[in-house]
Formats: sequence, structure tokens, C-alpha cells
Amino acid sequence: MSDIERGQQASKELNKDTEKKTEKIGFITLFRYADGIDKCLIFFGSLLSMGCGALNPFLFFYLSSVLEEFGKFSFRLISKSEFQTKISNYCLIFTLFGISVLFAGYFGILMFKVSGERQNKRIRELYLKALLRQDMGWHDSQQSGNLSSRLGGDLYLIQEGMSEKVALTLLYLAQFISGFVVAYIKGWQMALVLTAAIPVLVGFLGVTAKVISSFTEESQKSYGAAGALASEVLSSIRTVIAFQAQEKEANRYDEILKNSLKARVKRALLSGTGFAMVGFFIYAFIALGLWYGSTLISDGIYSGGNVVTVFFAFLIGAFSLGNLGPYISAFGNAQGAAFFVFNTIERNPLIDLMSNSGKRIENLQGNIEFKNVKFSYPSRPDIEVLHGINLQIPAGKIVAFCGTSGSGKSTIIQLAQRFYDPIEGQILVDGTDLKDLDLSWLHETIGIVSQEPSLFKTSIKQNIAFGKENATVEEINSACVAANALEFIEKLPKSIDSEVGERGMLLSGGQKQRIAIARALIKNPKILLLDEATSALDSNSEKIVQDALDNASKGRTTLIIAHRLSTIKNADMIVVMEHGNIMEKGTHEELLGLKGRYFDLVSAQSLVSNMERLEKDETREVSKEQEIVQDTSKSVAESRNPNIPSEPSKSQQINALLQISKLSVPNWAYLLAGFLASSGLGVLFPLFSLYFGKVLAILFDTNRSRVVDEISFWALVFVFLGIASGVCNFLQYSMFEISGYSLTSKLRSMSFRAMMKQDVQWFDQDEHASSILTSKLSSEAEIVQSMVGSVLGQASQALVNTILGAVIALVNGWKLALVLFCTLPLYVVGIAAEVKANIGSSNNKEIYQESSDIAGEVISNVRTVTALNKSRYFLKKYHEALKRPFMLNIKSSYISSFGVAFSQAMQFFVYAISYYYGAIVVADGEITFENMNIVIQSVFFMTLALGQASAFLPNFRKGIDSTNNIFEIVNSIPKIEGSKGSKLDKPEGNINLQKVTFRYPNRPEQTVLKSVSLDVKQGQTIGLVGSSGSGKSTILQLVLRFYDINKGELKIDAKKVNEVDIRELRSIMSIVSQEPVLFARSIKDNIGYAKENATMEEIVEAAKNANIHEFIESLPQKYDSYAGEKGTQLSGGQKQRIAIARAILKNPKILLLDEATSALDTESEKVVQAALDKASKGRTTLVIAHRLSTIKNSDCIFVTKDGQVVEVGNHDELLNLKGLYYDLVQKQTINQ
Repeated sequence: MSDIERGQQASKELNKDTEKKTEKIGFITLFRYADGIDKCLIFFGSLLSMGCGALNPFLFFYLSSVLEEFGKFSFRLISKSEFQTKISNYCLIFTLFGISVLFAGYFGILMFKVSGERQNKRIRELYLKALLRQDMGWHDSQQSGNLSSRLGGDLYLIQEGMSEKVALTLLYLAQFISGFVVAYIKGWQMALVLTAAIPVLVGFLGVTAKVISSFTEESQKSYGAAGALASEVLSSIRTVIAFQAQEKEANRYDEILKNSLKARVKRALLSGTGFAMVGFFIYAFIALGLWYGSTLISDGIYSGGNVVTVFFAFLIGAFSLGNLGPYISAFGNAQGAAFFVFNTIERNPLIDLMSNSGKRIENLQGNIEFKNVKFSYPSRPDIEVLHGINLQIPAGKIVAFCGTSGSGKSTIIQLAQRFYDPIEGQILVDGTDLKDLDLSWLHETIGIVSQEPSLFKTSIKQNIAFGKENATVEEINSACVAANALEFIEKLPKSIDSEVGERGMLLSGGQKQRIAIARALIKNPKILLLDEATSALDSNSEKIVQDALDNASKGRTTLIIAHRLSTIKNADMIVVMEHGNIMEKGTHEELLGLKGRYFDLVSAQSLVSNMERLEKDETREVSKEQEIVQDTSKSVAESRNPNIPSEPSKSQQINALLQISKLSVPNWAYLLAGFLASSGLGVLFPLFSLYFGKVLAILFDTNRSRVVDEISFWALVFVFLGIASGVCNFLQYSMFEISGYSLTSKLRSMSFRAMMKQDVQWFDQDEHASSILTSKLSSEAEIVQSMVGSVLGQASQALVNTILGAVIALVNGWKLALVLFCTLPLYVVGIAAEVKANIGSSNNKEIYQESSDIAGEVISNVRTVTALNKSRYFLKKYHEALKRPFMLNIKSSYISSFGVAFSQAMQFFVYAISYYYGAIVVADGEITFENMNIVIQSVFFMTLALGQASAFLPNFRKGIDSTNNIFEIVNSIPKIEGSKGSKLDKPEGNINLQKVTFRYPNRPEQTVLKSVSLDVKQGQTIGLVGSSGSGKSTILQLVLRFYDINKGELKIDAKKVNEVDIRELRSIMSIVSQEPVLFARSIKDNIGYAKENATMEEIVEAAKNANIHEFIESLPQKYDSYAGEKGTQLSGGQKQRIAIARAILKNPKILLLDEATSALDTESEKVVQAALDKASKGRTTLVIAHRLSTIKNSDCIFVTKDGQVVEVGNHDELLNLKGLYYDLVQKQTINQ
């Protein structure tokens, strides 16, 4: 079972609602959220659309009369003046019908477009609101990326199924009914024979469509899995690069694409068969109708006019039925997409997180009581996390929770916010059950700071202001001072107005945490929840912030989770937890006196005569801290499309076509067959117009016996044309589609592999954010495929059709042909608009990008949004972001609706011009009746082909743009990744930095390291300590060669790192970061990530060494258990231990530990630290740590400040210096 499948299985087990993947809602239910205005628009739009469609067949009702007049005049049965008068009258009728069709079609389609936009906007808002209402148990069973992607994908499909496609369906349905009514009125015998043949075609197409649908669903699932993989990998690119897993991930991506390609090839062949049968049956119908009509003429039952009317009316009805195919498919897609979306909107959550119903406690005191609380997470109902917890927390008291990882501490914090409900027992606030309280009010009264804080893509000021409605600048500044954040904020170019980036990526971990603390403090809550609130702070900041938190805790109920006992020793009550039970509770002194579990925890943290901890470097790389100072004023559009020209130059077009041509060489046979088939179809239309023009003249021949003989011959010709059409249609569609699908997979693979080869600094750029790159992977290749398939096929077909059709028209009547050529531009524009409406517009997705970004951010941070009670704020922001695309789409509807209606009306206008001028040249003897028909039919099919081809021209320009974008990435040559160099002969692990100066590429004016020198011998353990931003994490990144130094030398085993093969260099290193990155795969795969083909025995041994084996074995699926997206199914400590196991598994020569035990409880830390100490033997280890116990035994400790090494020595030597290191130690003493 693959990782993706395992994740999907886990989701299905967690949420029964999503088990059925192919369910749909009823079509009428699509309009469930239409309001009164929408219903009026739909009603009148339906009437007008059906009216427009019903009028079209009447063109041929009168056309038969026109042709009869031409026939009479040809045989001199009426005078010239009478002939021209009658034709003029009929042409006037055509014109009036055209105006009516234009009016009805325009307003009918416009009303549906406007209604569709209104409903789509409403559904988007309701869907996001529904997501924010859902309980956390439901969210645990979903992937946030999947939920947010539905706003871009499913909502687009839903709108497609309720907008103009409904109008066009009604139009064609009315046209179908009207055509059949006209046909049966003018000649029921012939109509009946033709009708009998329809079920054969419909039955075949129905079966084909069903099979195609299954392959479409299969390929879409595979593409969805590819997108999920790309998003996960690109958002965790540093981990991927550090473990040299780029090739592994690229291969996994390719494997998913292969599965999709297989399904798409089958779909192309089946679809091609469907198109082939349609092509054959159309010509077969024509042959059958003409032959049977000729026999009726021969028997004197019908006139030529009757046959023409029945034939054309039936034909337009049949074509209308055929035109319904794409719309029926669109409705099916919409119904399927709406199933999950609508069910989510309608779902009543177990806990409505946006509910403002319930009690609001006046004069809230803050008493909290847990009464026999038992709890299991909905995602793991068989594992009880809390076992009958009983605890009273008096108002205004500070209660701290400590204990091993996974003991239930964080669960209590989540239950206190009512993210979940206990399965047994009660949680009371001032004697009132949480279930009876107004949740919005509750979250407003609670302040929360988590270990991994979530910030939003806005300014620092706004992020802090989320803590309090209408916060003043003075209040924000005061909160920054209290959180010790003002100093670093004021150093930023835009100070407090500086942007923090996506997920706060432009800030370091410590900076993010300080912003989160300021956000909590400004709230001045009655209840304060601190889950490792100072875990990411250095010693200086921690002391100041801890004092601020201590002051803030006074007079309010405070629940604290901390592994640093210094932060909880002054708590009014300390609760010691283990395996979901309360083992001990009391004050610090009382618990020490018991000499029980708490005493053991304190003892485990003892160092020398005191219990000390060393400052913690900020969790994120300093590079992220530097990024904040870059100019963030670029617009979203600029950052998303920095290198895309509005109009590609000729050289760019040529270059793009050459690139695509090279890639398409392996598919030359498919392309050649497709081109030949397209050319064949291009020949068929002019031949049909030539033959059909002759047939029309024959039908009005006064010699009835001759009519049957001639028509029988031409009917046989049309059968052969049908066979040729079937073959050409099959080859054109299937060959181009297979070639296009193959190209799409190749482009996706090339793009992803190119991304995997880029340097870390490439990903630091705004335009290379993971969300943007993931979107490019799916959209760019699809656009190129459209250019190669549909555009080339239609272009070649149209070219041949136009040339041959023009020749035939000019040869048979050059004057009439030239007049009709003048109508081509208008007719082509109309048909192009109609086809464009049929295939939809990709721009619709693009203009919703801003709102999709907002929704994506909110969904991925739903816990933070809920805790801050900002759901309504973000809904309002989302509402505002939807206004612009809504107005743009409404405005464009006024234009696009005209195009489709104009296309429907133009045939009336063109026929009026054709027969009006045709009557003149025929009356003057300049052209025969037969030649006139040939000219008109030739020009008609020319316009049809040109119109269809021109509708795809925008795809050509987009394809050129997308090709250039793809190859810009593919041709991007990284400086570091993939660089070749010498091997390390018997690598030992010596590290030497000589006067290293470094500036981050995106902030070249700021020096991060200033002439830093380090000399680390093989097997030594080196500690790196210092204040935030002093350059510690930067040193680790340079050792990994994420970046190249600006000055000085960095050597590994006496070889410059830039001269060593990059894969060889990183193969001897492992890193453990404070915020470990786990993937949505099994625990086994996450541990085995560091080593190719790791055995199960090696994985288990690594897990044992990281003190995580017992926990894994306690899970139902053990090592095959799903870790969840970003490891969400695991606690912070559990994730950290799996990351440590991953690093140990690699057995590296150099081990880099960046806060490797920061998320562990004291007991686990002791065991894991022993494992790390053991793992460090015989290898070089660089350690950044906040707990002195992890570095006190280091061979050497380097103290950094402002990018320089200011002190060097072992623990005792540095203490004796009584310098910066000594100060750090003193600030971390628990017992004075």
C-alpha cells in the first residue's frame, strides 16, 4: 500500500461521510442556495433560452420554401420579378428571426451567468464558513490542502454546472424538440425513420460515457495525489534536501504520474471511439434521410422542400442532442463536486466552533473543574488519552502541567478550549458545563500561546491586533514590549508594519513566538493557556517574557505546560501527568518533598548544583529572519508572475515551440497520425459541401425517377464519407490526446525534478513559494497540453478546410463567394464565442487566487483562527476578496453572453445575405442553382471550422507563456545542488571555518557572520550558544552547504566544501531541527526517510535508540501507523523522537542537532540525550541547545554574539571566565 493510499485509508476510517467517492447530488439540488433574485433570473433565463433554441429550426422551415422558389425559377416556372420579390420577403423573415434569436439568446445566457456568479460567490462563503464551524475531530480526518483546493477546483466545477451551460442546455434542448416538431409537421414518415436510428447512437454514447467517466475519475485521483505529494515535498524542501531525498521524491512523483497516464490513455482511446461513432452516424443519418426522402419524392408524397425541411430540422435537432454531451458531463462533474461541498455546508458539527448560542457568564471568575474526564481523539477512538481526570483549578490560580510526552497535557489545553468534548465526564467553568457556554464568547475570554505558533500572511501589527478587537497602536506597542519583541521589530525596514510572510516564514521561530505572546497579552484574557509559551526564546528574552507572563497571570486563571521547570516552579499548583492520569499535584516545594515523579523530573534536569537551562536559538533558520527586511510591497500578481510577459515575443514563441517539438519527438507517430487525421477532416467538410450542394439541386429536379437514382448514389458516397469521418475523428482525438497526456506527464516530471535540483536560496524567493510552485505544476502543463492537442488539431483541420473550401466556392461562383467572404469575420467571431463558452475559461480560476489564498491560510490554521475567535473576521475578509472577481465576471458576462447569442443569430443573417444576393446572380444567369448551393455550403463549413479554431487561439498564447514558464524552471542552473566535485576518501568528520563571512543572498547588505573561525576535530562534540540571531543556525546551514560563504574558507576533512560532490558531502551528515518535518506517510517510512532501502530491523533499532519504539508498538498499526499531514496524528515530543530516530538511522559522520530535544519532557530527554551521546561517539557533533545538560559535556562550546564568536572553551572554562556564557547559566538557574 502506498503512502498516499494509506493516508486516504486513514481519512476514510476517520470520517464515514467521505467513504463514497462517486456519489452525486441531484441536479436540481445544485441550485439549493439560489435566493429569490436568482430564482427569477433562472426562470426568465430559462424561458428566453428555450425561446432562442425553439426559433432556430424555423430557419429551415422557411429555407425549404426559399429553395423551392429557386427550383421553380431554375425550371422557369415563375418570373424573375416574382422570384426576387419572394426571396426578398423570405430574407426579411430570416433577419427578423435573427434579431429575435439575438435578443432571447443574449438575455437568457446573461441571466444564467449572473445567477451562476451570485450562487457561486454565496457557496464559496458558505463553504468556508462551514469549514470554520466544523469540530476539530472532523478536521483531523481531513487534509487541509484538499479542503482548500476544493475552493479552486470543485467550486469552479459547480459554477460550470449552474451557469451558462444550463442556458445552453435549455437552448439546445428546445432546439432539439423544436427541430423534431418541425420535422414531424412537415413530413412525419421521413422523421419517423430518422428517429428510429437515434437510440442506437444514444445507447452507444451512454455506455462509452460511463466507461470514460471511470477512467477520468481514476486519472483525477492520481493527479490529486501528485499535487498532494508536490505540496508536501515543496513545503518541506529543506528536510528533503538535507536528507538528499530529491531523487526519491521525484521518482515517487513520476510513479503517480504513470498511473494517471495509463488511465488517461484509455480515456483518450474510448473518447476517440465515441467521436468516431458520432462522426460516422452523422453521415449515415444524412445518407439515410436523403435516400428515404428521395423515395418519398419519387412516390409523389413529398416535395423537395418537404425533404429539405425535415432533413435540416431533424439534423439540427440531432446536432442539438449531440451538443448536450459536454454539458451533461459538466453537470455530472458539478453534481459530484457539490456532493462533498454541499454536505460539508449542511453538516451539523458535533461542536459548532462558531456558535454564539449558549450562556455567557457575567463577572467570569475563571474557576475550571475537570470531573471524571475521559477522552479519546476521534481519529483514534480505541486509544484513551485521559483516564477519568479529576481536577479543580481555582480562579486566578496558576496551574502547571508537566510529565512525559503523550501524557495528555496538551489534550487538557485543547479540551479547555472545547476543541473536543470528553467521551465521559464534564469540564466546568464557574460551575457551568463548557457544552452550555457560548463558544465565541469562550474563545474571546481565553488567551493561548502554543509551542508552534501560527501567524498569518499580514503585518506584525495586524497579527498582534488579532488578539484584541480595535486594538490601538499604543496597546500593540505595549504588548510588544511585554513580549520582548519591540527591539527586533524596530530593526525591520517597516517596523511594526513589516509583513511576516506565509505561515510567518519571514520570521525566526523565536520571533514568531514573541509575536504570539504579544497577541495573547494584548487580549488581557480571564483564562490564559500557555503551551510551551517560551520554548523558542533565548535566555535573555525568556527571563523578560517570563516575568511579563508571570505578571499577566496575576488575577487570572492560567494553565501552563512546560518542560522547563523554571517556568512553573512558582505555580500555585503543579500537576504531574503520566499516561493520561494525574500522578501528583501540589506546589513545587510540596512535590519535591514527596520525592516522587516530580522529584525525578527535577533531578533529571539537575546540572552541577543548580538546575540550569541554556538559551534556545530561535527555531527557524536565521535566513528567515533576514527575509523580513526585504521589500514586501510587491503585489500578489507580481510575485506570482514575475517573469511572465503579457505578450510573448516572436522569439519566445519560436523558442517555446522548438522546446515542445523536441519533447514531442518520441510521440512523432501519434502526432503524425493526428495531423493526417485533422487534414482528412479538413478535406471532408469541403467535399461534403460540394456534394451536398449538388444534392440540394437534385431534390428539386422535376424528373422524379432521376431524383431517386441520383440521391441513391450520393447516399452511398455519404456513407463512405462517414467511414472516413469516423476513422479521422478517432485518430485526431485519440492521437493528439495521447500525445498531449504524455507531454503533460513529461512536463510535470521535468518541472518537479527541476524544482528538486534547485538551491535552498531559490526557494527563499517569494515567487517560488510552495503553494505557487504546486499550482504551476498542475496548471502550466495542462495549458501546454491543450495547445498541443486541441489547438494543433483544430488549426490543421481549419487550414485545409479553408483553403479547399475557398477554392471550391470561388470556382463555383466567385462573385457570391466574395460577398460571403465578407461575412466571415462576424460569423467566425460568433462561433468562436460560442465554442469558447462551451469549453469554459481558465481565467476564472486565476482571478480567484487571492481569495483562495486567504481561504487556504485560514483552513490550514483553523485551530489558531478558532482560538482567536477570528472566524468572522476572516469570513469578512474572504467576502471582500470575492468582490473583485465577482464584479469582473459579471462585467465579462455582458460581453461573452453577446458572443454566444450572436453566433446563434448570425446563421439567420448570413442565410439572408446569401440567398438575397444568390437570387440576384441566379436571376441574372451568372450562376446556376446547384453552384449557388455549393458556394453557400462551402462558405458555411469554412466559417464553422474557422470559428472553432479561433476559439482555441487564446490557448495557444497561454500555451506559449506556460511553456516559457516551465522551461525557465527546467533551464535554471543551480549553483550548489547537483554540483560535482571530488569524493571524500574515508570521511572522518573534521570541520574547519576560517574567517567566514556570510550574507544571505536575499539580504546582501546585512552581514550575518563576521569573520567566524571554528576548528572541529573528528569525533568532537561542539556546543553553539548565543542570543537570537547571532548566527548559530546559519553555521549549521553552511556546513550542510545550503548556501555558499562570501569570504573565508569552510572545509570538511581539509577539503573546501564547494570542491566536494554535494551528495557525497551531505551523505555523511544528519540534522535534527527543533520543528521536525514529518510527511503524510507511515511512521516506518518517516524514520526510513534518511536511508535508502533501510531494513525493518534498522528502523526498529533507531526507534529504540530515540525512545519512541514503545509508543509506536502501542499504536493499532504499529510502524505502519499513519503519521498524518505534517505529523498531526502525533504530539510534539513524539514527532521529535521520530525525527531523532531518522537522524540516527543514517549513522552519519557529522551530526547536527538544532534543539534536537527541545520538544521532549525531562524523562524522555534524559533517555534520548543518552542515545544522542551514544550516537555522538565516533562522529563529529554540532549542537545548538537551550538546555545546558545537552552541551555541558561538549568538548568545546562556542558562544556567539552579533555574528561573531566571543567566547570559546569547555563548560568549566567558560564558567570561570564569568562572561556571556556565565550570565546565560545564571539566568537559567531554578534554585538559587
